[in-house]
Amino acid sequence: MRLDWSLIGTLALCLFALLPLATPDIVHGHDTLLHAHRMAEMQRSWAHGLLLPTWAETFYYGYGSPVFHYYSPLAYYFGAAAMTLGADVVSAIRLLIALSLLGAGLGMYLFGRALWGGAGGMLAALCYGYSPYLLYTEPYTRGDYPELLAFTVFPFVMWRFERLLGSGRGRDLLWAALSIVPLVLSHNLMAVALFALLVGWLLWRALFDAAVRRRALWLFVAAALGVGLMAYFWLPVALERDAVRIANVQEITADRRRNFFEFFIPAQRLFGLSAHTDAGAANGIQMHLNMGVGQWGLAALAVIVVGCAAVFRRVPLLARAQYAQMAFFALSALAMLFLMLPAAYGIWVNFTPLNYMVFPWRFLGPLAFCLAALAGMNALWLRALPKRAAHIAYAGMLLLPLALALPLLYIPPRDTAPLETSVAAYLRGERDGSISLGTTAYNEFLPATVYIIPGPTQRLVDELSAGYPPDPAQRGNLPSGVTLQLLEHNPERSVWQVQAETDFRLEVLIFYFAGWRAEIDGQPVTITPSEPHGLITLLVPAGEHHLTLWLGSTPVRDVANTLSLLSVAAMIAVVLVLERRAPVVRQIETPSEPLLPQWGALAAGIAQCALLLLFYREGSAWLNSPPGQALPARYPAAFQLGDQMRLLGYDLSSSDVYPGAQIEIVLYWYAPQPPAYTYASFVHISGGGPPLAQLDKPRLADRPASGWTRDGYLLDRYIITLPENMPPGEYQILVGVYTCEMRPAGECGNGDRLIVLDAQGRALGDSVPLATLRVR
Repeated sequence: MRLDWSLIGTLALCLFALLPLATPDIVHGHDTLLHAHRMAEMQRSWAHGLLLPTWAETFYYGYGSPVFHYYSPLAYYFGAAAMTLGADVVSAIRLLIALSLLGAGLGMYLFGRALWGGAGGMLAALCYGYSPYLLYTEPYTRGDYPELLAFTVFPFVMWRFERLLGSGRGRDLLWAALSIVPLVLSHNLMAVALFALLVGWLLWRALFDAAVRRRALWLFVAAALGVGLMAYFWLPVALERDAVRIANVQEITADRRRNFFEFFIPAQRLFGLSAHTDAGAANGIQMHLNMGVGQWGLAALAVIVVGCAAVFRRVPLLARAQYAQMAFFALSALAMLFLMLPAAYGIWVNFTPLNYMVFPWRFLGPLAFCLAALAGMNALWLRALPKRAAHIAYAGMLLLPLALALPLLYIPPRDTAPLETSVAAYLRGERDGSISLGTTAYNEFLPATVYIIPGPTQRLVDELSAGYPPDPAQRGNLPSGVTLQLLEHNPERSVWQVQAETDFRLEVLIFYFAGWRAEIDGQPVTITPSEPHGLITLLVPAGEHHLTLWLGSTPVRDVANTLSLLSVAAMIAVVLVLERRAPVVRQIETPSEPLLPQWGALAAGIAQCALLLLFYREGSAWLNSPPGQALPARYPAAFQLGDQMRLLGYDLSSSDVYPGAQIEIVLYWYAPQPPAYTYASFVHISGGGPPLAQLDKPRLADRPASGWTRDGYLLDRYIITLPENMPPGEYQILVGVYTCEMRPAGECGNGDRLIVLDAQGRALGDSVPLATLRVR
């Protein structure tokens, strides 16, 4: 073993990515509360000895949910482990983000080093770790820690399969198969997408590399064994999907097929620089849905230079197999790039498997991986330059993704807040609506037998909030002469001593779900869900009895567990066979290292420190708009809408377009006082008559009236697609707001629109003449 200074330099440069974690609290991203409460629930299960729990006892007012049975739990395992060791949930999340970002850089370095050498690995790692989607959008704006973990694990998976390809040894097959385990446990959806990318890469390699074809069997055996090891998780998810309301997600997805344009990314935004965070924005930090100029620029540079060298045969940079790898990542990147653009609308509508991605911009994560792999190739052509020029160019390439990420390294303090994950806080949040029921968006993990979610039972809520043990038996409707004493309870098991004068039906305040079992005096009894609430009920005979209720297995789970055990046995057998064979290690040809990556890392690190000292401040790395101003607005404006609000400015992606084009409009609203009503908004593209294209929002800036504040503006984004048959000419972009709260239900019509005044106080009607759009 030897010390890899390039690896150490990579990790050192990745430390800059942790600057946003310097804030004392945590950013409340879109899903932060949901994942934080799942972590806390997992830790409570661990405290009761349930290391692989199925049931989240606290969710749905304490009636429970099988969320851990269906949703990949790796992030929750990590959070529960950190909290068990004494960390609070905020510290656990911060540690998870930090290790994920550092791990993403480390994994990408190892994979890039296997392909392009240490210098290429370092460049690939920085491009990957500092991609806007991984660095900012996933951990902070979205707060989607499981998906971030998937992107952390995937480079290690690719690296281990590359090692197996190079050696053919049993131990490498073992690690390749085991690397699939954390990928599957990280995030259901992204694990499928990334596994498909892995399989595509293996097939592509086998197609163009004879050495790979000779070992293709072991590569796919390793992949199959990895999937088999995780059968205990994914097989019940697939075969027991009808036991919960996962179909709710499919229904929402089907509705969104007509609205995919809302989630495509305009090309100008996708290829653009990362916008500066504005501490004066009142509706929180925004999603950065761009590839990163440094990332796509370096990837394109590598493809162009290496491709031209191959075409003109002047500089033999790569072996034939390596050119094939370049082609795979380039074609994959182009395919994912296309799928995020509006032109791919027809594919999303007609190729239904894509609908499971829900948001086209989700491909930014896998795209970041492909771009990083391509960017690492630049280390190969730099060796053809004079040594000094090569080192200077290499240091500049290392610095590029770091320097361009400077606006992503700041989180406004106003967007962070403490986080309480006690049972009492969670149940209070479910009741007041600040936390979605069951930590789900669409009740997708609600048992299918629940047709109407019952309201909270105050006694159960109080007992859960006060501490253990709560008694889930419904005591409010027990007949006279029944004595019920709780003897034992944990989230998946309850035991009572029952004494009854007559037979009675006991209702338990736990949702019925496949696997719940009951025994009376050791004999199984039938349990049924109540209607319409889906609570567990069972018939208890007269007399004194010992009643046990627990969550057990099902035939599907038994089969899945057996497949996992068989996969373990098969993996051991295959590993022993390969280890006993004389290993024929394939030496992967990597270019010599005329570059010294550690010195490039040192130069880039010093330069980044200098940039931080010079520019990591308000006005350079981030903005802070005073109340009543919107500094990021490209086009300032001064429109007053009634006496409720002002339009401070707007952004327009393009004013010169073609039919069928997509335009992005960003509005900046401000209200000195919260509006009296919740207003809806509209953006019309009009030629003087009815609008030819439009987009309405039921809530202006996606906020109710109570969500407005005088401390800053609200950013309001609209993406509108023009008709394919739109005649050429000039059109007006009109913006207005209205409310229906002053009208009888069902009689809104066009609503009560606010009158618009210009900067001189002149009335302009009920819409803002925002800008002129030219259609060619």
